[in-house]
Amino acid sequence: MRAFKPNNYTLEDFEVTVIGEAICHPARKRMIQLLKTNKNLTNTRLSKVLNLSKPAITKHLLKLSEANIVSYKYNVHEFKIKLNPEGFNKMEQFICEIKS
Repeated sequence: MRAFKPNNYTLEDFEVTVIGEAICHPARKRMIQLLKTNKNLTNTRLSKVLNLSKPAITKHLLKLSEANIVSYKYNVHEFKIKLNPEGFNKMEQFICEIKS
């Protein structure tokens, strides 16, 4: 974890940073793309498609979940994963501010 002075940043700064850190990994970027086009993906299926172990998929899901980008529910030996597009809203607002 990086050192920072929390009093120098707003809650929005932290929220945007959490989203940025969640989407900056190539495997997580690919997971998001797959979830956008496949509504009923599981960790087992993602593991096969991305050629990653289930523990690695779980690690990436936790990071995406912390950023409110995905949600998942346990269902008989695997997780059903759902994309939450609203999780990108803070990042989208931030990018729009920069672009304007």
